[in-house]
Amino acid sequence: NNTGDSGAGELDVNVRSYFSDPDITLDGALNQTLDKTGDGNLTFQHTQNNAADRTLLINATNAGSGDALINITSENDITISATHVDNRVNVEDYHFQDNVLSTTNATMVLDPNDDDDVTGLVQIRGDLQVDGTTTTVNSVTTTIQDPILTLGGEDPLTLDDNLDRGVEFRYYDTQERFGFFGWDEDYANANIWNGTGGYRFLYNATNTNEVFAGTDAALIAGNLRLTTNTGSTSTTTGTLVVTGGVGISENVYVGGTVDIANDFDINSGEFTVTAANGNIYTQGDLQVDSNVTLGNASTDTVLVNSDTTFEDDVRVVGPNTVFSITDGTAEKFVIDSDNGNIHSDGTLDIDNGVTFNSTLDVDAAVTFNSTLDVDDDSVFHNDITLDTTGKYFKITNGTTDKFTV
Repeated sequence: NNTGDSGAGELDVNVRSYFSDPDITLDGALNQTLDKTGDGNLTFQHTQNNAADRTLLINATNAGSGDALINITSENDITISATHVDNRVNVEDYHFQDNVLSTTNATMVLDPNDDDDVTGLVQIRGDLQVDGTTTTVNSVTTTIQDPILTLGGEDPLTLDDNLDRGVEFRYYDTQERFGFFGWDEDYANANIWNGTGGYRFLYNATNTNEVFAGTDAALIAGNLRLTTNTGSTSTTTGTLVVTGGVGISENVYVGGTVDIANDFDINSGEFTVTAANGNIYTQGDLQVDSNVTLGNASTDTVLVNSDTTFEDDVRVVGPNTVFSITDGTAEKFVIDSDNGNIHSDGTLDIDNGVTFNSTLDVDAAVTFNSTLDVDDDSVFHNDITLDTTGKYFKITNGTTDKFTV
């Protein structure tokens, strides 16, 4: 014993020391050994046999202003493991067990730039699988190389879960609102197709346990092709069903029959029939607010079948209504439905009889190329009568009067 430790004993070695025995044994209740084996390994071993916890501590302290550091350096791997399968390696709140990294904090943060900011890059090599209830991505830009995204899980489905599939998004319209586009599980319309479910786009939507409801949103697209090839027999059947008006600014080609349940109005432009027979059939009135052109060549004709009930006649109905034929600049033949007057700028050529039930008023010469036969009776109803003073009736040979009344 020396006096350096109040007689408790102390060994102070200030020079290089060599120990011939390969082991340094620290005795006590149980010996602890610093073992240098013959194969060159150095083992610092803490061995206990006790019901109470025992800890091998490696501490670095500095009572001064400097840091207290522990550096473990190896030219190759450094292995830290808990040999018991139920235990793990703990580094502050991080726990390592086999290939599992966990934390007691309930929130695990990876900070690649060690600056508590959103800088740096976290790169994961290999497949990434996220098993949880909610996955939130706060990135400003998200790039996914996979050209096809699968919604609804990866396991084969054997039961109908009655849930919609699609994308929910937020937007602001006087307040925060939600939109949805995707597969509507409950949509069904037997008039359009025999399946259940349909693709839907909603705004001002609500999400109730992954089932969406809302108002059908507008859709803007370059073109639309519908391929079910289902004919329509009403306003609620067919491949395309529209419950509102339709405005079309370009040509429309219909390969099948067109049924119009109400008025068909043409406000401007042309109505052209190019079917194989060129026929137009209507069971009601045909109202046209602009010009109607029938045919485009001198040989084109308009044929109207007539019968005693006037069902197929061409009729001009209404007061002050005029039926006229023009050459494009002036009227050549006019029928006034208000008074029944007929005016023609050309010759009236009639190959059969003409019956006048009223006065014949002629402002120009009348040429009869055949016999003028006037039926007579006792009351002179069918005579030729000249009843205006100063008028006369004459027969000429073309140069001189031969008979004058």
